[in-house]
Amino acid sequence: MPASCDRQQSSGCHQCRKGKIEEIELPPGIEKVDIIISEWMGYCLFYESMLDTVLHARDKWLKPDGMMFPDRGTLYITAIEDRQYKTRKLIGGMMCTDLI
Repeated sequence: MPASCDRQQSSGCHQCRKGKIEEIELPPGIEKVDIIISEWMGYCLFYESMLDTVLHARDKWLKPDGMMFPDRGTLYITAIEDRQYKTRKLIGGMMCTDLI
C-alpha cells in the first residue's frame, strides 16, 4: 500500500498519508510533496508490480526536486533447464516415450 509524505516548511514537521494512491488527498494548501515512499516492486520486480500507480503519483504530486524511495531495482537472471518440468508442462504429463 503506497504512502506519500509531505514536509510543512513553516512548522518543520512531517505529515504522512498512508493509503491507496488513488484515494489519498493532500491537506489543503499543499499541492506537491518532497518524498514519495512506496512498496511498488513485486517479487522479481515483475509480479504484483505497481509501477504504473507510483509513476502516476510521481507525476501528480512530486516536486521537481523531490525524491522517490525505492528509486531503483536490480534483477539478476540466469538460464536453467528443468527437463522434468518442461516435459510435464509442454506434453501435458505424458512421457516422451509415450509418443513413440
